[in-house]
Amino acid sequence: LAAFAERRFLHQTRQAAPGGPAAVDDLPEALRGALSGDAAWRVHYHVPVQRDLPSPLRSTRPELVAALTTLLGGPAALTDHVEVETYTWPVLPGAPDGGGLVDGIAGELAWTRDTLTALGLTEESTP
Repeated sequence: LAAFAERRFLHQTRQAAPGGPAAVDDLPEALRGALSGDAAWRVHYHVPVQRDLPSPLRSTRPELVAALTTLLGGPAALTDHVEVETYTWPVLPGAPDGGGLVDGIAGELAWTRDTLTALGLTEESTP
């Protein structure tokens, strides 16, 4: 997990605790002991949606799919905007560059397109 503790972006970290979540503003604080580690942490970190993480880490992809299903999967969409944030790719541990970066972002966009299509949305062409 320490490999994800980089300086450029904040990675808010939460842990379930009696009386409500315990929280720190950034992952390095949690790693230095500000959170007990007695329960799983949730760390805000933009990882590519199409990639699995090495155990014991996991993404919130199932929660993302559930949210997209709620927002876009019914008879009428509750939003007309979906954003794929790719600006954190350069700070990922083992970050790709050049063609690998392009391929990675293209893979993320393809996963998003495929997931939205599976919810019944269709692609539109713009002139």
